[in-house]
Amino acid sequence: MGAKGSILGFHVFLQGAFECLNKKVMHEINIVADAEHVPAHIAVEITRLNVGETIFVENLAREGVTFMAPPRAKVVMVSRPKAGRS
Repeated sequence: MGAKGSILGFHVFLQGAFECLNKKVMHEINIVADAEHVPAHIAVEITRLNVGETIFVENLAREGVTFMAPPRAKVVMVSRPKAGRS
């Protein structure tokens, strides 16, 4: 078992499909958690997002986990590709 309140780093994974451009802003995030609450991974479901929507750190809430980033830090945002770009 890990020490109580260990700081751990996780890669942020995007789950699901999205037709428009999604921009992953945060690639890694640090958390503090007791051994019993350490998640296997940090996954963000993007399938139901609409253009213009953003997922913030505060939207990733999990029991027993404290995220070290500010609550309003952007994790992923969805936008349409700019004209003239492929």
